[in-house]
Amino acid sequence: MTAGPARGELLITPHRPAEELFGLGPIEVSGDTARGSMTTVAWMTDAAGRPSAGMLGVLLDDVVGQATLTARPEGCWPVTTELSIDVLGGLPADGTVLVAESELLVGGERAGTARGEVRGPAGRLLAVATVTTHYVPGIPAFADEPSPAPSAPPFARHLHEALCAVLEVRPGGGAVIELPPGPAVENAGGRGHGGVLAAVADVVAAAAVDDEEAPLRTTGLRVAYLRPAVFDGPLVLTASVVHRGRSTALTRVDVLGGDGRVCAAASVTAGVDDDCPNP
Repeated sequence: MTAGPARGELLITPHRPAEELFGLGPIEVSGDTARGSMTTVAWMTDAAGRPSAGMLGVLLDDVVGQATLTARPEGCWPVTTELSIDVLGGLPADGTVLVAESELLVGGERAGTARGEVRGPAGRLLAVATVTTHYVPGIPAFADEPSPAPSAPPFARHLHEALCAVLEVRPGGGAVIELPPGPAVENAGGRGHGGVLAAVADVVAAAAVDDEEAPLRTTGLRVAYLRPAVFDGPLVLTASVVHRGRSTALTRVDVLGGDGRVCAAASVTAGVDDDCPNP
């Protein structure tokens, strides 16, 4: 990290390949609030083909995290330490535009917390989220640079198919997936993008609890980011089913770095799939 703009200069979370992949538009900031949008696409589904709650990860990590950036101490930058998403209604994956708005709740010398909402057409509330960030010294060099042109390798263009190709569902409950490095899954610092990790964690968790006779959909996704997700080879996401009933499920997903240490841990809850209509 290098020294950068003073506290009073507005900085926006960079729009890079991960944001392009997930259909994000530009982020708008006013005071300590932020607003952004995403255009859903057909590949944003879990292994069973249902719209995935995790597809909101990049949108919420960026937009809600942006609200905490407005409260950063001078010379500091926010790093996400926890992302929590509660899904309240059925999500689309058909080109529908979703809008996220966020507001700062707390901004201190060491950490910030913001809350956000995702709405569909006609203002229908689909999800709520909170993001907690830790302020670290220094402004990254990329904060002053234009965002690079989006890159869409085959892995990015067909993320669902690529994930399913390497998704291993284990007998007795559980699943594992390897996430290879690439611009579309990395943040501006070249490490695993927190929003992308949330999206993939939801896919692997859904595969671990999938049951055609009693289908469940993700209702809650909580990710704790414990250390930087450095790509020393692929990241490995391992899902372990804590509980699977006919109406509820709880799954833990560990994200392992190349050194075998856990760099993030997700808790994914699921409930009865009531076939909520798209907004």
